[in-house]
Amino acid sequence: MSKNYEEGIELLKEENVELAKEKFIEAYEEGNKRALYYLRKIRNMKDIYEYNLNSLEYTKERSKLGYEIDIPSCWKRINSIDDKCFDTIAFEKFDDYIYNNNLNQLQYTTQKSELGYEVDIPSCWKKIKSIDDKCFDTIALETSDEYIYNIRTQGFLIEIPNGCIDLISIDGVISHIGNIDRVEEYRNDYCEGKIVKSEGIDGTINYTLMTIGKKGIYEFKISIDQFLDESYREVKDYIFNSFKIIE
Repeated sequence: MSKNYEEGIELLKEENVELAKEKFIEAYEEGNKRALYYLRKIRNMKDIYEYNLNSLEYTKERSKLGYEIDIPSCWKRINSIDDKCFDTIAFEKFDDYIYNNNLNQLQYTTQKSELGYEVDIPSCWKKIKSIDDKCFDTIALETSDEYIYNIRTQGFLIEIPNGCIDLISIDGVISHIGNIDRVEEYRNDYCEGKIVKSEGIDGTINYTLMTIGKKGIYEFKISIDQFLDESYREVKDYIFNSFKIIE
């Protein structure tokens, strides 16, 4: 464990967030991947407490209980089940407020991979050229930070020699994956297989679609910042539902 990492932990406990962030960045640059978890945590803490709060508009709420109070106008109101005792119930769910408005407006482009599949990827995401396009492809991500991404995709092909495809199983490949949270059966309009959910030490949750084609076993992985997992659920589902083998 690096000294910068340990100092970052202590600074975070003391709520010295900015200095803790500097220490975690230094730890990550030294090769400590776990530091990314805390950089994600700090980023999302700041989003929750700082995003747009300075520009909030307020509405005066008059309660039947005999008081009035100013509540942010954009907060969701909930009717009390007992307005003789409880009133003025309001809240804001930050992850929806910050992220989902933009996610609902995403436009997608079909990406055709030379590995033998196609998949719809948000058009605005950054595309990264693979260093080995015979095995890896369709690397794309959305990021708002120099060091961390919100969500990332990557396709992979385990090529199987002709005549040997029946000797390989998805379950056999899954047995070599670590930190598995769960495995689910999966089917869309174009393929069927399994989705493996696992957690990375860098603060991501990884969803890997595994399916078999003529060339071999395809793995298509979507990695999401664990603090944004629920916010990107519909995007993840849309991408998986578009995955199609085109050998």
